[in-house]
Amino acid sequence: MKKLNSVIEPPHYFSWHENIVNSKHTGESKTALQEISVNVGLRYTVLKNNVSNKTIQSITINEEMQENSQYLLDCYKNKSKKTKAIFEKIKSVQSSERTLSFCPYCGVTLPNTHDHYLPAEIFPEFSVHPLNLVPCCSNCNSSKGMRWLEGGRRLFLHFYSDEVSSNQYLHVQLHQRPDALGIGAKFYISENVPQDLSADEWELVRSHYTKLLLIDRYNKEVNSEISSIFDVCRSHLASGGPDVASFLNNYSANEAGIYGVNYWRVVLMRELANSAEFIDKVEESAH
Repeated sequence: MKKLNSVIEPPHYFSWHENIVNSKHTGESKTALQEISVNVGLRYTVLKNNVSNKTIQSITINEEMQENSQYLLDCYKNKSKKTKAIFEKIKSVQSSERTLSFCPYCGVTLPNTHDHYLPAEIFPEFSVHPLNLVPCCSNCNSSKGMRWLEGGRRLFLHFYSDEVSSNQYLHVQLHQRPDALGIGAKFYISENVPQDLSADEWELVRSHYTKLLLIDRYNKEVNSEISSIFDVCRSHLASGGPDVASFLNNYSANEAGIYGVNYWRVVLMRELANSAEFIDKVEESAH
């Protein structure tokens, strides 16, 4: 997991909302949105400031926005060219073209939708706010749903503002499995708080993994992933490449630069690079 780059104001976030409203045909929706325009703009500033101050959990529900929910949500649901431009901008500001090859929430599948970090049903005014649209996969979007706060504490990482540890806290343990390859693995999270996170930040990270059932998802994917890595390593050796350990370490270092040291595939590759049994099996298969 790695922090995402946020869209920079052009000159202010509210202009994205204005562009969508102005592109609408004259009618009930456009009139209603124009009438509350000033207050929507004020709410946009609230979200920006709270994201900047890391106090997103302090944002309260606005009754006027709730009353105009259908019009505000329509800005997102219609997927106009102006709305899609926000999605494209979020993608284009990332540090690598591959950053969004996997869902930031889980790192398992393609991010084919956008999660409203502050649920759109509760905060409809933020339905097209660039800081409230997080690329994610359908699985994570559905699993998160309208959940985001519990007892005044956030349940999930906000990838535009929350610090993501540069220390490894996700681990994997290899074990024997009764099949042709004979190597399986199980993921787990460290009990210790990473040195670069506070206790509260660490609790948020753990909540994110727990609520989205990420360890279970990784453990369901891991056997298939080991087989895939095995095939890549075998092809690498067969084509005259250097030793498997060096190959995996270099490969994982590159992936860590894009997705972070706690990206589950990076953690798995590094563990396999240290497994004499795995390397022996690859070398035997390649000859």
